[in-house]
Amino acid sequence: MGGRVTNEDNQSLTRDFHIEEFKDALSSMHSDKAP
Repeated sequence: MGGRVTNEDNQSLTRDFHIEEFKDALSSMHSDKAP
């Protein structure tokens, strides 16, 4: 069985995140949802 995640996808998923991305993600969530 071949791999399911491409190298490009893997790089995107494992890169360091910026605090702004984290804040944007949290603020866009509905208040009654868990992170």
